[in-house]
Amino acid sequence: MLEHTIQFKRTLWDKKGSWIPLTLQNLPSELRSRINPVAFTDGYEAVWLTPRVYDNQGNIHYLPWLDVEHPEKHHTSIQANIDTGKSLYLKLDSMGLANGLHILLSGNGLRFIWGFIVAPEWGRGFITLIKDSSSFPGIDHSPLTWANMWFRFLGYRGNQKQEDKNISNCHIHLLSHPRELLDLTEQQYLELVKGKPDYEICMQWADQILPVEYELPAPWKAILQQYDLMARLRTHIIKIGFPRPQKSAVKTDWEQIHAALNNLGIKVLRERTVYETTIFQLSSCPACGQTEGNPWLTESGILKCWRANNCPAGQDRYNQKSGLYFTGLYPQEWIEGYHFEEIEAESHTTEARGVVTIDEARKRIADVFREAGCNANK
Repeated sequence: MLEHTIQFKRTLWDKKGSWIPLTLQNLPSELRSRINPVAFTDGYEAVWLTPRVYDNQGNIHYLPWLDVEHPEKHHTSIQANIDTGKSLYLKLDSMGLANGLHILLSGNGLRFIWGFIVAPEWGRGFITLIKDSSSFPGIDHSPLTWANMWFRFLGYRGNQKQEDKNISNCHIHLLSHPRELLDLTEQQYLELVKGKPDYEICMQWADQILPVEYELPAPWKAILQQYDLMARLRTHIIKIGFPRPQKSAVKTDWEQIHAALNNLGIKVLRERTVYETTIFQLSSCPACGQTEGNPWLTESGILKCWRANNCPAGQDRYNQKSGLYFTGLYPQEWIEGYHFEEIEAESHTTEARGVVTIDEARKRIADVFREAGCNANK
C-alpha cells in the first residue's frame, strides 16, 4: 500500500529544516501530538500544511484545497470574496462537484476543501480545471501549481508568528454546512472568525475534513477526464474555432412551477442573486417534504436538496450526452403533469484561428484521441 507524506509546520516563519513530514493516513492524530493546545489558541503555533503530497515512489498527489477569492478585490473586500465563493459554489453544484465539500473562512477569503486526494493519473486534468478561470472563477491555483506553497489550515491570525503584515484578531472557521455560504454576509463572516480559536473544536474539524478517501468520486473522474483531454489537445493545436451546432432548449414555465408549489403549501422564502445567477430558496422540498436540506430552485426550475442520501433532488446523476454528472430534478421530474416546450437556439459560428489547417487539426486531434484510448470517429 502506498504511503502519502505531507509537510507540516507550526508558524509562517519556520525554516525548511524544521518542516516535519507526516503520514497522511495518520494526520489527525499526528497533529494532536505535535500541537500544544495553549500555544495554538494564542497563535504561537498553528497548522500549516502543503496541498501537494508525495507517495513512497516519489509521485505527486494533489489535495483539492482551493483558495477562493475575488481576482481583483481579494485584499480589500470580504464581501467580494464571499460573492465569488457563492458563484463558484453554484457552478460546482451544477456539475455534481459540491458533494463532500467543506468551506473554511480564512479570515479574509474562503477555502474549498474536499476529503479525497487526486492521484497522479488525474493530476493534469485537475490542474487544467483549476486554471480555467472562465468556467471556475475565483480559484487561486498558485498553492497547487507552485512547489513548497503552504495552506494555513487552522489557527489564529492575531500573532506575529502567523502573519507578516495583516495581523488581525481572527481565526480560521469551518462552516457547519457549505449551504450556509449562500446566506452569508460580511458581518456574519466577521462574527464567525472573530477572536481566538477553540483547540478541541479545531481538532474535531481536522478529523472531519482531512482526506479519508483515496478513490476519486465519479463526478470528479468524469470532469477531469475531459479536462485531461483538453490539456492534450492544447499541446497539439494552438487555437481553432468550430461551428456550434444548433441546440434545443426548454422553456421554463414558471406558472406551472408556482402552481405546483402552492398546491404543496411550499413558499419561496427568499430570492438570492449572485452575479448573473439567481436561485430561489424554498420552505420545504417538494421531492422529500423535508426542510433541513435547504431546498432551492434554479432559474431553470431545477430542484436541489442537500439531503443527498435521502432525497432524489440531492443525488449525483449521470448525463450520457455530456459524460458529466449533475444534481437536481428537472421540473417535469418533480411536478406531476408538467408540460414543457422546446425552443431552438440560434446557431453560432466562430472563426477558426491558429496556425494549422482544419485537416491538420483533425489529424492532431485524432492522434490525441488514440493516445487517450478513444476512437475519434465515434
